[in-house]
Amino acid sequence: MNINELRSGNLVSYKGHHCEVKFVDTFRRDVYIDLTPYKDVEIFEEELEKLSVSHYHYVRVSLSSLNPININYELAKKLKIDGREISQYLIDITNHERILYTLKIRWDESCVEEADVFMLDIDETKVGENLEFHSDYGGSLFEMSHLRYIHQVQNLYFTLTGKEL
Repeated sequence: MNINELRSGNLVSYKGHHCEVKFVDTFRRDVYIDLTPYKDVEIFEEELEKLSVSHYHYVRVSLSSLNPININYELAKKLKIDGREISQYLIDITNHERILYTLKIRWDESCVEEADVFMLDIDETKVGENLEFHSDYGGSLFEMSHLRYIHQVQNLYFTLTGKEL
């Protein structure tokens, strides 16, 4: 995992627990993570006592102590990523017909033999003036096999929408 891949809001693994990144110090290669959900976990008690920032349960850790979280179907479903609509837009093709494009991100378990992957799914639908359905144009699928970790999916979603997942 590279320090430039992380930003506030990303999920990472620290000592086997999923933690949210709060701040990234690229100069020192340190990451501030939120241990609030684990404030009563014994392995974090001493660390929180010594390293917590102000009254928050944030601690500064080195990048090398963090691990990416592998994405899987259960996690994609829990985070409500699978099938999430990213955008819709219309293009006029004539005075009475338009094409409605819908961009979705979805989990696909059948694309690659050795691994499941995320797909960008663009649906094209011909609609009338009042957006009534005329016909389905099909669409396009783009395999995103390089997305293996939850923080990468979070970053893609943010890049496409400007919103956090």
